[in-house]
Amino acid sequence: MDKPGVPDQTQVLTFLDEAACRKVLSRYSPALDWRDPEALSDTIWPDAAVDYGFFKGSGEEYVRAFIEIERAAVRPFHMLVCDQLEVNGQYAEAESLGIALTIETLPDGVVAARQYWGRYLDQLHKRGKEWRISRRNHLVHGVFDVAIREFGPGTLQGLHVADDLRVQHPMYRRFNH
Repeated sequence: MDKPGVPDQTQVLTFLDEAACRKVLSRYSPALDWRDPEALSDTIWPDAAVDYGFFKGSGEEYVRAFIEIERAAVRPFHMLVCDQLEVNGQYAEAESLGIALTIETLPDGVVAARQYWGRYLDQLHKRGKEWRISRRNHLVHGVFDVAIREFGPGTLQGLHVADDLRVQHPMYRRFNH
């Protein structure tokens, strides 16, 4: 018998699935920034369909390709905010806003802070008790470059600077999933 104000079991399970999906999406950015292929693999099924436009492939191919892209970048910084999420049984649809910032050398030799703005349109799939991304499409709103006259720690002296982020970094922390 339902008690007023007390959620039923289906509502509780849906809430737990939503929380699990948001946790998967929250692990994406740190996995890229720390260049951790194992952590990135934990967010996406190996057979997932991934489409960024310039890259189309499986989840397994995506992990290999994007870890190499991030290893080539200086101080990558990704922020993903899950704006909308809806669970329907073993599947969930999510739309997240994403911002990525890196220091890159452009083809003309100019060092620039490159900013990517866009949306991640994801489908997540629960297999057994585990949620991961099963389909990802990335929709870019824009890419903006700001030339840097002098690259280095500059006014960051005395602060911990995110140079050479990797799993071997002394400040790296791997969270249990």
